Amino acid sequence: MPSDWLSVPHHKQSRDGQCLPACARMVLAYLGQDLDEARLARLLRTRPFGTPFVNDPAFDDAPQVIPLEHFLLAWSEFDYEYAVIRRA
Repeated sequence: MPSDWLSVPHHKQSRDGQCLPACARMVLAYLGQDLDEARLARLLRTRPFGTPFVNDPAFDDAPQVIPLEHFLLAWSEFDYEYAVIRRA
């Protein structure tokens, strides 16, 4: 692994729709906080289809709660979903 990469532990998401809780779990584990995916899913209000939040830097008041149909439209290409955590 390159020396400038963070050693973030990997935790595979438990099922479809759990990508945000799984990503949050990995970041929190890197920061020394061990929370399980189920607890994070409850805290993030994750539903079976995912977590309907938009955290886009283009919005001044992000993150925003969005309607389900907007969320599904944004993720219309489910075969190509992934998350990237980048060090700022």
